[in-house]
Amino acid sequence: MSITDKAGELVSEATAAPVAAPQKSGRGPQPTVGIAGLILVAIVFAVLGIVWSPQTSLVVLGPISTFALPALVVSAIWWGGWPFSRFGRAVSGLAHTIMIALAGVILTGIGLLISGHLNMHGMFAANAAQLNSKGILTTFPFTVPIAATVFVTMLQLTFVSGKWPLHKMRTATSGIAAFVLSWVIGVALYFLLTNWNSVPIAARSALGLRNGVGPMNAIDFTALLLCIVVYQMSFFVLFKGWPFAGIKSSGARLAASHLATIGGGWITYFVLLDGFKLQDPVIVGACGSTIAAIFIVAMLFETWPFQSEDPANNRLGSAVLVIATTGVVYFGLRALGHLTGTWVQAPVELWIGVSGLNYIAAVIILHYAVWGRWPLEPPMPPPES
Repeated sequence: MSITDKAGELVSEATAAPVAAPQKSGRGPQPTVGIAGLILVAIVFAVLGIVWSPQTSLVVLGPISTFALPALVVSAIWWGGWPFSRFGRAVSGLAHTIMIALAGVILTGIGLLISGHLNMHGMFAANAAQLNSKGILTTFPFTVPIAATVFVTMLQLTFVSGKWPLHKMRTATSGIAAFVLSWVIGVALYFLLTNWNSVPIAARSALGLRNGVGPMNAIDFTALLLCIVVYQMSFFVLFKGWPFAGIKSSGARLAASHLATIGGGWITYFVLLDGFKLQDPVIVGACGSTIAAIFIVAMLFETWPFQSEDPANNRLGSAVLVIATTGVVYFGLRALGHLTGTWVQAPVELWIGVSGLNYIAAVIILHYAVWGRWPLEPPMPPPES
């Protein structure tokens, strides 16, 4: 078994483990490998999020990278390195990265087609507002709710359901089935739950924008979905399945897990929106920063220094560390965004959210699970069952 396979198994175990046992560090000592990994992630983030201007990164790369996220989940967790793992970490990581990137571009085109119609100008143009005024449908913001719904559906199927009911299928088949199922369910939910009524009828007609029949504005729904992702990642990445792992009945465990993640995200969104009077962009920025913080703490640093034999203390310490890291990520990115970008088409908080989820958290998964932490020491494989 190659190290890419082992890394994929370790991610699956760490994110859907039945018990909240402390995780041992990899072959390299923490925090050394965590700091080295953070430097690599920072370099990739700079390339993706800053080099070609933050606003261009948000408008052009944001939708493409969001559509690529389900492919990343399949590659990292469902396939665990298949089919390139026998070629070693570097070759396998590069091959999977190319595959994920191509999937993002192709799926963005499909997203445009579902939203209205496919056009190359709408996929790669940075001046989205100007094109919209000319009746050209763009990926930002009109395909982002579809991408987000499909992605959250994939996370729900992978982490919350523990890959059920696809867990008994073969590696290749299960990943493909999960991908297709997440798209079918995600697109159906998008049209059934959201609408673009905020866009005037004449503008929708000029853009060729298809409208859903749901009760919720599509942009609002995207912010709500990110609140759900925070609960998904908190319970199943940071806390490794706690508190649901103690429920013996699989049916009750699944029901409780789905209710807690979806219900918790729903309640949190409306508390932030109506109680704290936060606007959608701020909610997106805060959630994206929280997700980034969870992966920095739980995966990059493997919950260091909270690795004792007491799971309760580990959870408490890790949660406090995530809260502190969230503040650093949010306000750090906010200052960086104002320093490096001019925010005419969209507020900086949307860039913060996309950066946290797509350019930090996703890159950490790519670094840890897809590349097997290459060129650093590989993660320690899970014990043989």
